[in-house]
Amino acid sequence: MKSTLFKQKVIWLYDRFSVMEPQEILWRGFDFVRCKFRKNIIRPFFSEISDFDFASKYLISNSNGVIRGTSDTLNLEYTKENYLNYCRYKKKPTFPLDISKRDEYIVFIKRNYPGSIEKTIYRANLILEHKFSFYKSSLVEMGDEINWHLCFETKKNWPMKFWYDIDYRNTESMGDIKIIWELNRHQYFLELGKAYLYTQDERYALEFVRQIDSWIEQNPFEMGINWITKLDIGIRVISWIFAIRFFCHSIHYTADINFKIIKMIYLQISHIQKNLSYGSSASNHLIGQGAALALVGILCPELTISAELQEQGTKVLLQESGRQIFKDGVHMEQSTSYHAFVLDYYLTYIFIAQLNNIIVYDEIIQNVKKMCIFLAYLKANLGFVPHIGDGDEGQAIRFSTDPEQDFDACLSTGAVLFSSKRIKSAVKVFEEKSFWLTGVDGYESFKALGSGLNPRKSFAYPDSGYFSMISEQDDNQFGLMLDSGPLGFGSPSGHGHADALSFVIGLNGHPFIVDPGTYIYTCKKDWREYFRGSHAHNVITVDNQSQSQSIAPFIWKRKAKTDLIDWYTSAHFDYFRGKHDGYIRLPDPVTCERIVLFVKPGFFVIDDNLNACKWHNYQMRFHFAPDVSVSNEDEFHITAVDGENNSLNLYFLQNNKNFKVSIRRGSDNPIGGWYSNTYGDKIESDEVICSTDNGSIFSCITLIVPIVAKRNTAILKAKIDRLGEYKENSFQCWGIQYGNEDFILLKPEDNHTKVFFKDFEFEGKMCVISLANNKTLKRVFAIDAKLLIYSGKRVFLSDQYLNYVEFTREVGFHMLLLIKI
Repeated sequence: MKSTLFKQKVIWLYDRFSVMEPQEILWRGFDFVRCKFRKNIIRPFFSEISDFDFASKYLISNSNGVIRGTSDTLNLEYTKENYLNYCRYKKKPTFPLDISKRDEYIVFIKRNYPGSIEKTIYRANLILEHKFSFYKSSLVEMGDEINWHLCFETKKNWPMKFWYDIDYRNTESMGDIKIIWELNRHQYFLELGKAYLYTQDERYALEFVRQIDSWIEQNPFEMGINWITKLDIGIRVISWIFAIRFFCHSIHYTADINFKIIKMIYLQISHIQKNLSYGSSASNHLIGQGAALALVGILCPELTISAELQEQGTKVLLQESGRQIFKDGVHMEQSTSYHAFVLDYYLTYIFIAQLNNIIVYDEIIQNVKKMCIFLAYLKANLGFVPHIGDGDEGQAIRFSTDPEQDFDACLSTGAVLFSSKRIKSAVKVFEEKSFWLTGVDGYESFKALGSGLNPRKSFAYPDSGYFSMISEQDDNQFGLMLDSGPLGFGSPSGHGHADALSFVIGLNGHPFIVDPGTYIYTCKKDWREYFRGSHAHNVITVDNQSQSQSIAPFIWKRKAKTDLIDWYTSAHFDYFRGKHDGYIRLPDPVTCERIVLFVKPGFFVIDDNLNACKWHNYQMRFHFAPDVSVSNEDEFHITAVDGENNSLNLYFLQNNKNFKVSIRRGSDNPIGGWYSNTYGDKIESDEVICSTDNGSIFSCITLIVPIVAKRNTAILKAKIDRLGEYKENSFQCWGIQYGNEDFILLKPEDNHTKVFFKDFEFEGKMCVISLANNKTLKRVFAIDAKLLIYSGKRVFLSDQYLNYVEFTREVGFHMLLLIKI
């Protein structure tokens, strides 16, 4: 067993070093020596700091009553009592929670969040019984005395040894360490605190004191799993500081426990200071660490290092806001969950800094505002925030134990901080978490912004690679979003997924075609590979392989690179064209291109083209939300309907007799047909697989027609007719009847061949033509085209192929738009 674990560790180290720059490898070598020196040389001769030394060296003596201790026991006890009084009655720094407003808080919560108080008390009572549930897992009973090192699954204890020496990746024998780390974040302390505020029941305060005292006893400085990840240490420290505000006036909250807490806060924050993430590990973790340093520096001015902490933390937050956030405001890890996680840190920092009259760098303000606007665009236009990349529903601070990602809280807090109607347009209510952070004043500011409604419209985020096509009709709301960005952040791109050119669709505010989520990280390797691989995304796979190749749960070795070819939006059409090189690596390279054309206001045309020299197996997938039921109308027509009778119709327009369409749901072997809304939880969902394995080329046009339930489906339902396949000219022609318009779709097999159909002469890659009254040319969109003639009259003509052409006949005039290559 030991030899196997050693071999696995060696392989992991090799894989990890393979994606590092030389300077990072050198730094990690130095860090290894530093940590071993601390363990073997420093620790044996220098024991943990004593209470006397801490009081005399690390607490500031000031007019607020914090008095440095001496070697005299009586004076030390006096110091502790004075420090408790300071914590209870200090007026500075200004804190978001003001427990003197208890009655006002209760009235506000009852009026604006009915049932919230009862839910909080119910959850707090479970905590009293030491019953916990994380990530929608079943309740776990931890017994009379909580063991802070016990794995829920395996019932094994993680070793009590120097933190750097613990192999926390040994999940096969020890279980998923992420769950036990979640417990040790202590974010549920705020649920206890709220219950205490509502009821003044001393059981909640006593439980808080007992648990935190137990944790300090079981987690000596630098020993055990709870000193490994500095991100979790920072979250725990923030949770403690906020929880103290609820409990500091309790009879059970004594001077001794208060002193223990501030001492342990100092030890933990010092540990973060000395071990900040670096290089390829400096992602959201570094932002979390920087925020913890800054917040402790602001909220614990009694520590002698508070100014140093604030300066260092602010420097990290400033630096990383430029390094980790695209210019368009999207976090570079290409994950909506981690985008919100990072945003939560920045919003909390900005609010508390401004509350204490601390100037926040304008660069931070502007980047964070753009992060909010991106989230607002997703929510307002799609109706939901899709799963993109990894997600574990992390939050900088939690005021409830709900496992879901709280996107709306980020938006309502951001709307208040930036006085932004645009941000407010995406969120209907002022979230309770925002109230606990910004108070009644925040709620009044939110109301004062008014309706904040913005028109629905398509949008592009070219830096991060997100493009959205949105129906602008209020009674027919749907949208599609494409992902053509990089796989993830930095060389490992650990939280990115192999989703190049994938897309999601929302209909009437509900997810329809979805990204299935994450499910798991380090445990269950096959499931980890599935959920982050191409098979769990709305893309085409070749020979059953993923676009990108991973070598460890958070390391991608070979990453597909996506290139944007074209993006165009107008009143009548939205057009996207992109490609990726994910399958160039194959012995017989395969090129991959996807075109998406939104014919406003009603349907999407998706043209996929993959080309190689030899035969391959191609599989095109569509993943649906769990509450959407999918059925075959015929061999090339799929209907998807949700519980509110919203529907999508998918028509596969192609002429390959070996093209097969199947539906899979909840399969373990092979894995497929699953959806994960929160970490650790998965449920069955429908997956449509279109496959063919008899050619070197995969070419398919997918017509997607959304129908909102409240619309007249008889008018909106598309009628598809195959007008013919013309082998002599090598092209296909399809007729599409949608509403009051008749469309013709021309698709030559070779876009450099001129084709003739009835009154049309066309040379190009693809053309969508709308005819009014079945004869008058109304609008045209052509791709890679140089010629279109209708009834002997030239619509457009060029001596070279144009990227795209839009022609629209308006009342009284013609509009012709040509974009050259």
